[in-house]
Amino acid sequence: MKIRSKMLLPMVAIALVMAVAILVTVVLIFSGYVDDTTGDDITYFSDAVTSEYENMWAKADKASRLLASDSQIVAAVEAGDQDAILARAAAIDESLDVDFCTITDAEGTVLVRTHEPENFGDSVANQQNVQQALAGSPFTTLEEGSAVKLSVRAGVPVKDADGNVIGVVSSGYRLDTEGFVDHMKKLTGAEVTVFYGDTRLSTTVTNADGTRAVGTTAAENVSTQVLAGGDYSGKAQILGREAFVKYVPIRDANGAVKGMLFVGRFTDMKNDAVFSFILQGGGIALALLLVAIVVIFLISRRITAPIHVMVDAANRMADGDVDVDVQVDTRDEMRQLADAFERMIASSREQADVISRIAEGDLSVGVHLRSERDVVGKALREMLAMNNTVFAQINHTAEQVAAEAHQIADGAQNLAQGSTEQAGVVEELSASIATVAARAKDNADVAMDAARLAGEIRDNAEKGSGQMAHLTTAVNEISEASQAIGNVIKVIDDIAFQTNILALNAAVEAARAGEHGKGFAVVADEVRNLAAKSAEAAKDTGAMISNSIEKAAQGAQIAEETAASLADIVSGINQSGEMVRGIATSSEEASDAVAQVNIGIDQVAAVVQRNSATAEQSAAASEEMSSQSEVLRGLVARFKLYGDGGQKSLEAPGAPPAGW
Repeated sequence: MKIRSKMLLPMVAIALVMAVAILVTVVLIFSGYVDDTTGDDITYFSDAVTSEYENMWAKADKASRLLASDSQIVAAVEAGDQDAILARAAAIDESLDVDFCTITDAEGTVLVRTHEPENFGDSVANQQNVQQALAGSPFTTLEEGSAVKLSVRAGVPVKDADGNVIGVVSSGYRLDTEGFVDHMKKLTGAEVTVFYGDTRLSTTVTNADGTRAVGTTAAENVSTQVLAGGDYSGKAQILGREAFVKYVPIRDANGAVKGMLFVGRFTDMKNDAVFSFILQGGGIALALLLVAIVVIFLISRRITAPIHVMVDAANRMADGDVDVDVQVDTRDEMRQLADAFERMIASSREQADVISRIAEGDLSVGVHLRSERDVVGKALREMLAMNNTVFAQINHTAEQVAAEAHQIADGAQNLAQGSTEQAGVVEELSASIATVAARAKDNADVAMDAARLAGEIRDNAEKGSGQMAHLTTAVNEISEASQAIGNVIKVIDDIAFQTNILALNAAVEAARAGEHGKGFAVVADEVRNLAAKSAEAAKDTGAMISNSIEKAAQGAQIAEETAASLADIVSGINQSGEMVRGIATSSEEASDAVAQVNIGIDQVAAVVQRNSATAEQSAAASEEMSSQSEVLRGLVARFKLYGDGGQKSLEAPGAPPAGW
């Protein structure tokens, strides 16, 4: 999830929760306020209805007094002229604002009813207000009746000029009709009911079918309390609906409770008001929430915009692009983060430059450490120092290998030259042996004629003795030469062993050099192979030389024996005529031995030739190794190491220059 979403969603959620919490709180407060206000309103409305009810008493008394004091009415009552009474009363009644006006004679018999002109002649003497008026006193009270269940009536006596009561004017208001309750509902906006006892006499409250709830009764607990003379206010159930109500008792002039006045307002109205308030408040809260979301979005975008810039820079750096510029137009912590990013980019750019110079072969470049915790800088320093040391050692080793290769080449050339000379000596020895063999054969051929040729044999024996002495000397010289060749072969073997060691060291140094040492590693491997072959050839040559020395020793022994025999022949030829056959036999054996010596000499010659070829190959390989060493030194020289020009530091590898 992006930072903007992480910022936006919690802040929107908080704003939403706050909006809902504020709305709920305000709704609860508003609901309580509506309850309190409605309760206060109901009390106020109840007072208004009660005041209007009491005002009805005053207006009824005023109307009755006005009519009772009118001279025309007095005259008409005194004369019993109903038409005159009706005409005058009707004229005055229009301005009196009462529901009815009844005028009786002195007996309480109705003369005129202005509201029912056709209905007269009956007696109303049972009404308290009429009774009190006939007694001479004005009287206003709450009257109960059969036709009119409950009404406010004011009775005022009509007196003649002598002050005698000649009739009664009774005016008032009916409480069993809708006029009073509808008028009060129009004024207050509340439901109004007049109860006769606990029964609704007139009301604005309707049933579910829309008809007025006349004839229905109040709740028992309410009617019990109010009809006992107390008020009731609060919430109550009205025909199954909850309402804020106030009930007050209505009394007659004597204080007797005759009914109740009800003023109330159903909570549906409050709920409608609360719902309307919720809609309005919710709309306002939603609008504020949208504004808050827009503001939060703009703020979060301003906050996250630098982050996007730095993320892009980081991605470009991750792709290897260090040519990055962080442009952030802010002065807060994002600016500090951007500055840190720019320092990091500059550091990476510097390190990339160092690595680029290293890739170009400049190992003398300096690395600046930004702090003690600069791991990359320290690693670059260590890498440069190690590379300088390694390349210096490689160059030094290459020089040593070149020097040793020259020495090996010189030794191989000397060996080849010595082998050539040895081959010449062996050829001469072989020729001498061939001569000895021929003469031995001749001795065997003429042995049978020894008697006849005794003199010649003696001479020949003497000559043979001299030749045998020469042969012994030659064989000894061959033995000494073979031993010298063996020593040379041993030197060659030692040189091959040292060459192999040097080649192994060169291979190790080439492996340390990595990619740049691959060519030298191949050369070192070839040199090692040549050294191994030289050692093997030297070993084979040494074995052959040992065999040649052994054969030469045998030849020397045989030559000595032959010389001894010839000496014996010379000294005893005159007495050993019969031993000529033995001499012939000895000559044949000598001929065979000389033939074996000749074979050994041929083998020595072959070994010497092989040794010469091997020495020449060793010399060639040494020259090639020397050439490869020069190539390796040339490759290493391409790297500029610590010191002036790189070459100086190559000769003395060590730590980085001071100040790094």
